[in-house]
Amino acid sequence: MADRGSSQQIPTPRNVYAFGLTSLLNDTASEMAYWVLPAFIASIGGGPAQLGIIEGVAESVASIAKLFSGYLADRVSRRKPLVLGGYVVANAVKPLLALVSSWWQILGIRFADRFAKGIRGTARDVMVAESVDSSRIGSAYGLIQSMDSAGAIIGPVAALLLIGRFGMRGVFWAAAVPGGLAILVAWLGIRETHRADKKSGAILQA
Repeated sequence: MADRGSSQQIPTPRNVYAFGLTSLLNDTASEMAYWVLPAFIASIGGGPAQLGIIEGVAESVASIAKLFSGYLADRVSRRKPLVLGGYVVANAVKPLLALVSSWWQILGIRFADRFAKGIRGTARDVMVAESVDSSRIGSAYGLIQSMDSAGAIIGPVAALLLIGRFGMRGVFWAAAVPGGLAILVAWLGIRETHRADKKSGAILQA
């Protein structure tokens, strides 16, 4: 009876919903911008080789940044600044795609975006694990991943609806709207967490 009563006293925490909504908005912004990126690179004189370099460097940077993120997440007392900073940087640079005139400028923007994602990723996962009861970690990550997936669908659809009227550069500017909302939700909705009990052997995924 005690176990049953204690489980009833643990609602889905605010942080889980805040992270989920932030993920949905952030992924919507990302997919809006990057769905049109191959065609945009071609329009400014680039090609498959340049696209391959951009994406290869960007994903490598994200992987390396996760190492630093994990190190920092284990040592800092406040992880929200890492998460919020990652969302701010990523969504501040995406609209700059509307101003570029060469593929190497896109490389710089993608570098910053993926670095920011790598830095915030591990800290976010730790905060999610610390926000919920150990018996509900899987449900929390499932909710956030489903919101991620929803954003990955909404983004391309939004870009498709906008590109005919506003062009590719207009889509990049429009991505600032869900991106800005993602920052706002992360800032106001996510609360700092406390370090989890060492007995909780949660396995986190980026």
